[in-house]
Amino acid sequence: MGNRYEDRDITITENGIEKYIEVKATKDSEQTDSTLFLSYNEWSLMKKSNDRYYLARVFNGHNPTQVTFVKMEKTEP
Repeated sequence: MGNRYEDRDITITENGIEKYIEVKATKDSEQTDSTLFLSYNEWSLMKKSNDRYYLARVFNGHNPTQVTFVKMEKTEP
């Protein structure tokens, strides 16, 4: 399991503001695997930085010709 103690995968700076991106991938399709797991560290940073924290979801990771990227919408303020 990669970076289970980190709170994000990517940090970018846009107009002087840091933004955090967590990438979640699965080898299955969106129709068969909708479960999303966050670590305590990921959840904590997301709650503290809600307006600057983004989730990127990748489906069909085992088949590069069928990869699907999904931008996750925020569900609460």
